[in-house]
Amino acid sequence: MPVYNFIARDHAGRNFKGSLFGPSEQAVFFRLQKLGYVVVSVDEKTASDKPPLFQQAITQADVVIFTRLLGTVVASGIPAVDALAAIEEQTANLSFRRIIKEVREDVEHGSTMSAAFEKHPKIFPHLFTAMIHSGEISGTLVESLEKTSGYLERDLELRRAISNAFVYPKIVVTIAVVGIAVILLKFVPTIEGLYKQTPRFQLPVFTKILIDVSHFMTNNVIPIGVFALLLAAAYFLMKNTAAGRPYFEAFVMKLPIAGPLYKRMIIARAVHTLGSMLNCGVPLITSLESVKTVAGNAGIAKDLDRVVENVEAGGTMSSSLRLSPNFPPLVVYMIAAGEQSGKLPSLMTSCAEALEKEIQFMIKRLLIVLEPAITVFIAMIVAFIAIAVYLPFYNVFTMMPK
Repeated sequence: MPVYNFIARDHAGRNFKGSLFGPSEQAVFFRLQKLGYVVVSVDEKTASDKPPLFQQAITQADVVIFTRLLGTVVASGIPAVDALAAIEEQTANLSFRRIIKEVREDVEHGSTMSAAFEKHPKIFPHLFTAMIHSGEISGTLVESLEKTSGYLERDLELRRAISNAFVYPKIVVTIAVVGIAVILLKFVPTIEGLYKQTPRFQLPVFTKILIDVSHFMTNNVIPIGVFALLLAAAYFLMKNTAAGRPYFEAFVMKLPIAGPLYKRMIIARAVHTLGSMLNCGVPLITSLESVKTVAGNAGIAKDLDRVVENVEAGGTMSSSLRLSPNFPPLVVYMIAAGEQSGKLPSLMTSCAEALEKEIQFMIKRLLIVLEPAITVFIAMIVAFIAIAVYLPFYNVFTMMPK
């Protein structure tokens, strides 16, 4: 259903603008008249339908807000189509607004909400549509929307906590690299000219090393820049392609401190996803298939493949996970306890919360080591440059006759 912009005059004679959904301009015109307004103009809204010059990125935060709003509006008794229309109208992100519009139109034409979401897998992943589908089948759509938004919020909070924890080290390292590059490319060549004005003067070893490094960088700016770009491209390909991802993960997991932290993050996300989907009534096999995608790790995916095969053959999750080196004993024990007691969804949620607290502790411990190490390393470089620059001047002054 299209959106129409209108200008109308209220009971006090003041003009105001607004937007309404309607099948036609005439329908919107008569609806405004029934409300007692004097209609000045009605025009179909087309600006939001035109793709902008630069597409706005749809973030996980956008999806979290959308899911929370949808659950709140549907819980108030408003039909799903009207709820989607209301959220569509107030969504500021034009790219996301077009997605919501397509979902609303599919629902208007008889599609289920989960099937409409499923047409946009890059925005609404399989676990999202599976949780909504479970709510539609069981008649608990509102509860499923609330649990889905809760899952997305916790996942987003964990990502933000990890990202925010490393903001300071990234800023410090970036400033240090830029500052050192400027010193080597601009300041050192200028100082070298002053050294050359002092004939028959032997430069200290530190100063020679600094000048040699400066010469190397000055004479190879383009090759160094190309190498840096190739290194960044290799990092991107290793991290974001199916072929390179296993090698990237294997490298990260072998790093001290960061490796165990990375593994805990993957396990926590997998456990959290599985618990949330089971809480929404999604079948175990379907949940495990979604967890494989969410985890995004080849080793974890292989472990879950074995779990699926074992469960389909009549076995248990815990018996398969005991053979995996990736899942810690706490997770396996909690899953086994949940299978025996019939409280697997709630125990999975509790396990995820415990893992997330452990991750926060590991991040703090990593930062306790990382921040002083970065500070000391940068201080050593700065001290070396300072000594290399000022030591020749000191030697000259000491050699001058008193």
